[in-house]
Amino acid sequence: MTTAGDDVTSESDGGPGADRGAAIADRDDAIADRGTWWTVVAGPGVVCLFSLLTVPLVLGTLDARLHSPLAAPGYALFVALTVVGERVVPQFAFRLYWAPFLLCSYGVAVAGAGVGRACLRGSDRLRGAARE
Repeated sequence: MTTAGDDVTSESDGGPGADRGAAIADRDDAIADRGTWWTVVAGPGVVCLFSLLTVPLVLGTLDARLHSPLAAPGYALFVALTVVGERVVPQFAFRLYWAPFLLCSYGVAVAGAGVGRACLRGSDRLRGAARE
């Protein structure tokens, strides 16, 4: 009785499964890279910073009683975009500034989270060097 694997050369002979380990390692590297990329684009730091920039401003816009000092960074970004928008396209409706505001808030959140992540990695490396 023969099995399906009897007529195939073994991995050590350079058969079909010989480079499977390398392929698995490459796949694991790709998954790790995607995980890093995903963390940079939509990780917890990005979500937190984006929320801090947008949620207080949106709540304050919807109901004046909910306006708080936490809205100051988002409000400053919104005002800066409004000034630029008025210079570039004077007839642009004020309510249409929300889309660029959200995009810029996301960009600021990604940059801020990236800087924070780099600082944390740097401090980890410094601590590792101090132990040695």
